[in-house]
Amino acid sequence: MLAHAQSTKESGFGLSLCDLKPAAEKQNGHGCSVKEKELLPFPEALSAFLVQSGYITPEQAASVRETQSSASAPPPSTASAPQNPPLPSSAAARPTATNSDTAVSDKPTRSGTLFAVLAGLGLALYLLPILIAYKRDTVDQRKIAIITVLLGWTIIGWIAALVMALTQHSRKA
Repeated sequence: MLAHAQSTKESGFGLSLCDLKPAAEKQNGHGCSVKEKELLPFPEALSAFLVQSGYITPEQAASVRETQSSASAPPPSTASAPQNPPLPSSAAARPTATNSDTAVSDKPTRSGTLFAVLAGLGLALYLLPILIAYKRDTVDQRKIAIITVLLGWTIIGWIAALVMALTQHSRKA
């Protein structure tokens, strides 16, 4: 990405250090200097914004700047001890996991389980007239099932199917 980043000056779009200042500092008469109003190169502006927003640490942003400067500078021609290769930008920008991250990831699992339980209970309640009719072995089990499935979503249809399931004669008696 760094090698193919478009020049901010050519595009006319970007962020400056002044843009990244808190609004309170700009409003209290501490205007921005000419140097602060200059547009930053895209990788630097992005890393400054991510640091300000709390997505990455200043150390991670510095490693991106080091990677960018080493990519633009020719490699040293010394045959001394081997150096550690720079981290790829995705590894440098990866935030560290915290306990709050794991707690957030547990919530969808809990809410998904709760939703499944509530959906199961709702379905059982919806089909209650059918369950009662089959348990009592009533004469009109199919009619009760059809009314429950087709008209059970209306409260009147569900109540009618429930009344039929409770009042119909059973085949046992």
